Amino acid sequence: MVHLGIQLGMVGLVSGLLVACGIQVARLVETRIDPDLSVLNRPAGLDI
Repeated sequence: MVHLGIQLGMVGLVSGLLVACGIQVARLVETRIDPDLSVLNRPAGLDI
């Protein structure tokens, strides 16, 4: 039972770290993509 508890604890910590890393990566991607999208949308707005 102790081993199961330790394994569950490790899985919880790993999953938490993965979620935190995923959120940070998503933020970095958004900051990098937002300027590109704004630049791409400007010509489209001018064409319309």
